[in-house]
Amino acid sequence: MDLIDEYWALSLENVVFVQTENQFRQYNPTTGIYCPVQESTLIQQIIANLNMCCQLFPIPPKVRHFLSLKNRSRLKSVIERAKDLLAADDTFFQDRKHLHLSLANGVLQIDTGKFHVSDPARPVRQTLPVKYDPEAKCDVFVNGFLAHILEQVDIDLLQRYLSQVLEGINHSQSILVLTGDAGWGKSSLMKIVGSLVGWSRVGIVREQLFKNEFELSHYAGKNFLFHPDMPTDFLNRPDASLFKQLVGGDPMWAEVRAEDERRVVEGNFPVILACNGKPRFHIDEDAPAWLRRLVVLSFKQPGHEQHFGKMAELILKTESPGILNWLLAGRAELVKDKLQLTQLPEQKARAATLLLASESPSAFVRSVFGEEKGRRIGRG
Repeated sequence: MDLIDEYWALSLENVVFVQTENQFRQYNPTTGIYCPVQESTLIQQIIANLNMCCQLFPIPPKVRHFLSLKNRSRLKSVIERAKDLLAADDTFFQDRKHLHLSLANGVLQIDTGKFHVSDPARPVRQTLPVKYDPEAKCDVFVNGFLAHILEQVDIDLLQRYLSQVLEGINHSQSILVLTGDAGWGKSSLMKIVGSLVGWSRVGIVREQLFKNEFELSHYAGKNFLFHPDMPTDFLNRPDASLFKQLVGGDPMWAEVRAEDERRVVEGNFPVILACNGKPRFHIDEDAPAWLRRLVVLSFKQPGHEQHFGKMAELILKTESPGILNWLLAGRAELVKDKLQLTQLPEQKARAATLLLASESPSAFVRSVFGEEKGRRIGRG
């Protein structure tokens, strides 16, 4: 038996070399993920395979023949050969495959409801930190938390909007704005949502978005974007129109630090902005566009003294699989409406009220209804 590099490279079990990352990954049966693995670890696995073969071929000359591979330069040669033989690109992995939701215990096909337990044949690099349990409920989350801070019709609207963070695709092409005083549950809600998805999949919206050309590149691959404490004047600037691109499906150039190239980021992110006051908007003859994009939920003062932070921790610990099912149910409702986020008249009116407060009434009417109708209403 010859000591060919190809044989020993292929003796590595469930290993791929991801060319776009320039690193090896190996399937971890505990997590169900293809995790990054050091070359030194793979060398130790090759040596272990060599030792096992030595036990199968005890004749001294053959043993020496096998052991001749156990030197630094020869093992390095095997690793380099493995980079070619075990090469894989991003399409090898299924965690970003359309309609496939990678979870802690397997992969769920969300359009059919079929669930497959973790398997190296269904390779993923990242999962949501929650297990799938089709029987799980979330009564405390819905009845003990949401019901105290939102009206039922707004809970239904929230459920449909948040369902989009599972795929990381903003089908409704809208921006969710959460308003209400501090301590009314906005932060606790987003702590639950962010922890369910995994904070590594969340892009935090900062002031640098308007000032730093590299900020946009940080959003690539994120499931949703979130501003945890938006100032009331954050969107009251000409550059705020960028948010309509972030949700409208537009391709956007993103500068990448330390790389002499640009990355194309597709603007289909669910965007959630939390504000303790009434946000103001810069309207430049585009009030109708803002009206189409905005979904405003007004949180109310809770009727009990329950500490929301501790409640959020309890909910995450006991009801995460149930909240996942709640979000999946919300997606089913969204699909029934052809992936459009329908709102009641009073819900639409909240967005109109915010926009109206951002500029003079006559300017708002002209922007929405047209110049002629605006003049007639103004004269009336």
